[in-house]
Amino acid sequence: WQRLRAETGGGRARLFFAGFAGLAGSPEAVSQLHAIWSRELTPGQLRLAEDDFVALAQTLAIRMPEAADEIMAAQLARTLNPDNRRRISFVAPSVAPQRRVRDAFFASLADPANRETEVWVIEALRNLHHPVRVDASEGYIQQSLALLPELQVTGDIFFPTAWLYATLENHHSDRAVETVSAFLETRPDLDPQLRMKILQAADFAFRANRIRAGKADAAGTASGLEQERE
Repeated sequence: WQRLRAETGGGRARLFFAGFAGLAGSPEAVSQLHAIWSRELTPGQLRLAEDDFVALAQTLAIRMPEAADEIMAAQLARTLNPDNRRRISFVAPSVAPQRRVRDAFFASLADPANRETEVWVIEALRNLHHPVRVDASEGYIQQSLALLPELQVTGDIFFPTAWLYATLENHHSDRAVETVSAFLETRPDLDPQLRMKILQAADFAFRANRIRAGKADAAGTASGLEQERE
């Protein structure tokens, strides 16, 4: 935050802002983000475009669940670009404070018609798997993996990889690791390309899980799956 306020270059200010927005979790930091979003505060040389405000609204909706609906409605009302308005409407359920709304949205992604704008889908998945919601979103991992063969057929060539990273990058619990391991172990017929994509995307989750469990030096006794991954 201090570097953001002191920065004199616009490009570097945006980089510092991106870092701050990604890390902000304390009430003070979230309040500072809200002040920027509401245009009450513009630190240093920071200049945000409409796209940035749409993304920031989503972050605030997750960090401030009691005001989520109000924030998203306000952002929609002040957004002029038609594509951004459709983007807000699409991703809004992914930041909803009600778990049933998020669950219903995730279930809707099984329909290819709801995955047409893939960049919005990835944005929404990142919201569902936001660090503050990983406990609730662990239940999406199994179905996300099961959908991969279909995504490989119906989506862009890079979509399965983006889908996997958006799903797994913030998880490191025993349950998440066990879900990925069980899926791979019970699907020996899985397309080799998809298998490697899963192993690559899950690598950080497996490593973080081992570190948190005090197993950082356990490579010598790694399971067959971990040996394959490494």
